[in-house]
Amino acid sequence: TLTVLKDKIRLCKKHGISITIYDDMMNELFMGRETNEYHNTIVNTDYKYIITTNYDTLLSKAARHQKHYNLLKRSYSYKDLQRISEAIYTGEPAIINIHGIATEVQLEDFILTADDYKRIRDKNKGIRTLLNILFMNYSMLMVGYGASDPHLEDVIEDINLSFGWFDTEDVLDLPMYYLVIKKDKVSPIFDQLKNRNRTRIIAVDDHDETLALLKHLQSKFPRL
Repeated sequence: TLTVLKDKIRLCKKHGISITIYDDMMNELFMGRETNEYHNTIVNTDYKYIITTNYDTLLSKAARHQKHYNLLKRSYSYKDLQRISEAIYTGEPAIINIHGIATEVQLEDFILTADDYKRIRDKNKGIRTLLNILFMNYSMLMVGYGASDPHLEDVIEDINLSFGWFDTEDVLDLPMYYLVIKKDKVSPIFDQLKNRNRTRIIAVDDHDETLALLKHLQSKFPRL
C-alpha cells in the first residue's frame, strides 16, 4: 500500500503538483511527540552508541531533559558520516538516526518500504560501512524493534555469514546481539533463525517488563 501511495505522490510531483502538504504531514507525525520513560531510561544508561531507526528526535530531547549534553551534542543523521566516524574513532557517545531525522527528510526519502531501503542503501554506502564497524565491535541490545528492519538485519546476517561467526559462542569472544520482544511474536523457528546470527531472544509479556529491564540496566550502568 505504501509503495503504491508513494508512487502516486511522486507522480504528482512529476506533473508539477506541490507535495508540501504530505511532507508537512509526515513531519507533524514524527515531530509532534514528547519523551517518555523509555527514552529517559535509555539516555540515562551508559550505552556508548544509541542507534535508532525512528525519524523523531525524542532521544535527543531526552538527553537534553536529563542534561546529558555530551551525548546531545553528538546526535547525528545517517548523512553525518564524518561526525559519526569521529565519534566511533574517539569512543565518544553518540545518538545515530540511521534513517535520518524527520525535519531534514522529504517524503520521498522516508524509508517506509523495501524499495525505499534499497534506494537509500545504494545512495549512502558509508552508513552501511559504519554500521558494520559498530556491529563488529559491540554487542547490541535491541528494544522497541520488531526485527524486521532490513538495514540492521542485513548487517547482522552479512557479518555472521562473511566472517563465519555462526556457532562460535563457546569458542570465540565476539559481539552478541540481544532482542527484547513480546512472547507472542516468538516461535521456535524465529528463535532458531535469530540464534543462528548470534541474536538471543529476551521474551517479555508486556511493555512494562521491558521498561523494568531497562531500568535495571540503568541502575547497574548509569550515565554519569
